[in-house]
Amino acid sequence: LFGLLSPRAVAPTWNTPARSWSAAIAGLLASLLLSGIWGLAANSTLGGALANAVTVPMLIGISCLAALPVTLLIWKLVAAEASVSALVLAYAAAALGGSLVLALTAPIVAIYQHTSSWIGPYVAQGAAVLALLAAVALLFRALRKLVPSAKLTSLIAPAAALAIVQIAMIAQLSSSVSPVMDHRTSFGRGIDGWTLNGSTAR
Repeated sequence: LFGLLSPRAVAPTWNTPARSWSAAIAGLLASLLLSGIWGLAANSTLGGALANAVTVPMLIGISCLAALPVTLLIWKLVAAEASVSALVLAYAAAALGGSLVLALTAPIVAIYQHTSSWIGPYVAQGAAVLALLAAVALLFRALRKLVPSAKLTSLIAPAAALAIVQIAMIAQLSSSVSPVMDHRTSFGRGIDGWTLNGSTAR
């Protein structure tokens, strides 16, 4: 998986589809654990931080399961010559890279969450956005290595669908669980929090 993330390394040769799936599952599980580290840092209260160790990985895991089916359908429509395991493996590598960004920025997030009620939430959200951008970029890199014959344009649709559906799912699911940060943000209110001036947000 790290070979897929490196700019110079050649994609590994997977002997069997089973090994590809095993590596993908391992990468996804590792990304969930790493995201929990960011969750611990994103709330300044002890109870909230401990709850986040479960809540944040749960949000990412469920949104992943929701986003993959439609993404796999688009993948087969635009890149029929590529295997499903290639997309899942690339996604696992990207998720691992994005969660590493979350884990590495967790100390900074924790410091600001514990010292500033004003800027702390913005720092936490900024780290999440940075992790998302890194994951999308790494998804393209991994796909180019695993499916070198695919045109760049054929990779845009599934990657965009995956990002859009997963973000929308995380936002909506966030509205039904305890706030990840000290107080619920507009993003954490789901679709109601995105309406004009938040008029329908509760």
